[in-house]
Amino acid sequence: APLFELQNQHGQPVQLKPEDAKHLKVALTLHNKAQGYLAKAACALEAERRLGDGPAAADGTATATAAGGREAVATSSSSPTRTSSAAALSSSSSSSSERFFELALLFLLEADGAFARVGDEELLSAVDNVGIVQLEVCW
Repeated sequence: APLFELQNQHGQPVQLKPEDAKHLKVALTLHNKAQGYLAKAACALEAERRLGDGPAAADGTATATAAGGREAVATSSSSPTRTSSAAALSSSSSSSSERFFELALLFLLEADGAFARVGDEELLSAVDNVGIVQLEVCW
């Protein structure tokens, strides 16, 4: 039995080009990893709120609840990039929740890039994770 088999809504196997299968597996794995960091961020944020150690608003950082109860950290600066995310991760002044959100964003952006490398547009339109990744990046 293959390690990875994609089925349609009728339970029939979907034939994938090897390159598309590789990119799809990478994208799904990265998305799963990002969701783990989002869950850790939510737990850390709740702990920070209970302890009164939440992110300070003086630095332009605000915490908001998005649709589906997900928490997101937004800043007043320009859009986050991999460089600024890496710098934020190394900053000792960042809270645990902020670091987990930054890690989640890195994995979400990489997952989005892996989905973009899948050549079969029809396949991508059938995979729910593509839209979910894009929503989570926005949150």
